[in-house]
Amino acid sequence: KLGIRIGAKFFFVPNFLKKASMELLAVLWCVFNEHRFDGFLPLPKDGRVSFESQNVMKKEYWPAIGYIKLNNFALRVDVFERIFFLARQKIKNGPFLDSSDLMNPVGCDRNQLRDILIFCGFSALKLNNDRDLYYNEIKKHPKKTTKEKVKKIKINKNTKTTKPSNKNKKLADPNSPFAVLEKLL
Repeated sequence: KLGIRIGAKFFFVPNFLKKASMELLAVLWCVFNEHRFDGFLPLPKDGRVSFESQNVMKKEYWPAIGYIKLNNFALRVDVFERIFFLARQKIKNGPFLDSSDLMNPVGCDRNQLRDILIFCGFSALKLNNDRDLYYNEIKKHPKKTTKEKVKKIKINKNTKTTKPSNKNKKLADPNSPFAVLEKLL
């Protein structure tokens, strides 16, 4: 109802990813973090979904305005989630090559797509024709050595069992339902 979208890696509000909202978020972030800047804040021009930024900002700035920054390439979160979804659909059929259907929504080249998909957790293999092959690498975890559990049983030499004393036991009300249950036992 509030418009919050839940992606595979991020939560986001699409209404905050619009140009006016994003500019306001950037200014509010700077005021809150007491960030002084000279010139312009790194924001996309004309509502672009990705852009290159040489501007050095704190890493917390980018998620605050709804972007992910990988190297010098900033990518809007909703578009990242769309690319991640497409890549997960492709990996179901096995390893896949980089293609225009992954690069076009972002407006990126092969190198930037490689950075995005490696951030998503895929591994890349460079082929002879300058294309990339993406796959999920099986991570091997070293086996932990487990100690055998030995159950120890204590045997008492006294075979005589003693009943606990009923001296401290309170007498139950004979009209109580618990007293009737006690008689059944």
